[in-house]
Amino acid sequence: CMVSVWRRHFKDIGYFVGASCCAAAALSTNALRSCPNNGRHYAAACEDKEQGFSWLRRRKLMNTVDKGLMSLGYSSRPGVVTSRYSPQKTEVIRIVLTGGPCAGKSSALEHLTREATAAGYDVYAAPEIATLLLNSGCQFAESADPRCQQRLKVFQQGIMAMQLQMERSITDIASSTGRPSIIVFDRGLLDGKAYVGDAMWANLVDETEASAPGFEKPRKHITEEYMLRRYNMIIHLVTAADGAPQFYKWGKTKDDSGRDVIRGETPEQAIVLDEKTRKAYSNHPRLVVIDNGPDGFQAKLRRCTEAILAVAMEIHPQHQFLGNKIQKLEQENAQLKSEIELLRSRK
Repeated sequence: CMVSVWRRHFKDIGYFVGASCCAAAALSTNALRSCPNNGRHYAAACEDKEQGFSWLRRRKLMNTVDKGLMSLGYSSRPGVVTSRYSPQKTEVIRIVLTGGPCAGKSSALEHLTREATAAGYDVYAAPEIATLLLNSGCQFAESADPRCQQRLKVFQQGIMAMQLQMERSITDIASSTGRPSIIVFDRGLLDGKAYVGDAMWANLVDETEASAPGFEKPRKHITEEYMLRRYNMIIHLVTAADGAPQFYKWGKTKDDSGRDVIRGETPEQAIVLDEKTRKAYSNHPRLVVIDNGPDGFQAKLRRCTEAILAVAMEIHPQHQFLGNKIQKLEQENAQLKSEIELLRSRK
């Protein structure tokens, strides 16, 4: 019996499975779809019992609140608010962090969070919607599927709807705090344009409504101009495949945060996606492209953080932070001059 099988397997790791056949069927379907090896054969993928349980435990993390992540972007010394949407709503800085595969987005977000919170800004890290859907059990249609294009369109519609709602929700929450805040979106609304054809993209844009469902006011369809206006800045990190190919990781590998990932794009495919993504945001007035320059990866991260903080300082200037930074730079400069003089005296 399917129910007894799932009860026996799941109780070992603390899950309770009821006697409802419908619940068991739904549970088994989700597990099979999310299982390794494309979810086609649970038994084959989980011959090693501990290996099978390990991916189930990882899925459990999706339903667990991480207090460390909750407080990571919370500034211990919040700065001054100087711009508001209304008396009750603080203006929020909204940034899209995008680019090709293996571009350093995770490291860039970590670097920004450290520097921005020290400057008095709260930093909200919005997740990538496509990853949320895939980790929930959704799967891409295979090219042999006769409904492939239809399923791809439904998938992209889901991404756009969730992206819009997430952006609204996090913005409303951040603006209600009365604290200067930066929201970093791991990819934005126009990223989908790099993954579908022109005809499908035009159709997606035409069918996506700008206002939230349930509102009685007339609902307007979104436009690319509307999408671009939602963001203060677009940061495009160039894939390592373009300019630093020795650092491009693909296949079964680890990302720059040490997490296991499967990156299917070859270096050539990564460069094509990178160019398509950059083109999708090319009409934004503050598109900042950060390439893989000769100054190295840490310099790439610094350029990203400096660009975002420059926008944040325009909207919510933190004069005390700027004064402290100038003082620190002057001290470092004085120290360098002293060291130079010492070296010259030894010549």
